[in-house]
Amino acid sequence: MAVPTDEGAVAVGRRLARELAPTREPGSLSYWEMYASRALRERFPEVGFEGTPEELPASAGERVGLRVTAVDGGGPLAASGLRVGDLLLELGGEPFFRGDGGVAGLRAWLVRELRSEPAPYALEVLRDGASIRLSARLGLGPYPAPAGSPAAEGSER
Repeated sequence: MAVPTDEGAVAVGRRLARELAPTREPGSLSYWEMYASRALRERFPEVGFEGTPEELPASAGERVGLRVTAVDGGGPLAASGLRVGDLLLELGGEPFFRGDGGVAGLRAWLVRELRSEPAPYALEVLRDGASIRLSARLGLGPYPAPAGSPAAEGSER
């Protein structure tokens, strides 16, 4: 399907861009947004691997891969078969872009994306020059027990 380029379509696009522009500076959260974000981060503390952004060929544009430098054996992506040296190109159909924040940016996206019920997420990985697909089941964990509660005290023993 072709994208309309006539003057009317362009005017509508510009009007919508103005109407949908954020009202706050990027990164500025309201109190409730900050509270909700922190609560979700507690339910998904780590992605389970470390990596560094790596440039892809010029034909990939602004896309980058995440070169895996360490994998936590108990982390959420370890069971997928992700290995040190892999170049992670996509997770859940979402590519990585220059300036997205690397692994920290991926975690921030997952915190907003995941639900309590684990769901399958496809990983596209470049390993030894070959593209392979892996799969991981990812979901939010339980809310941590409040400090001083019987549940929290029982977990410290």
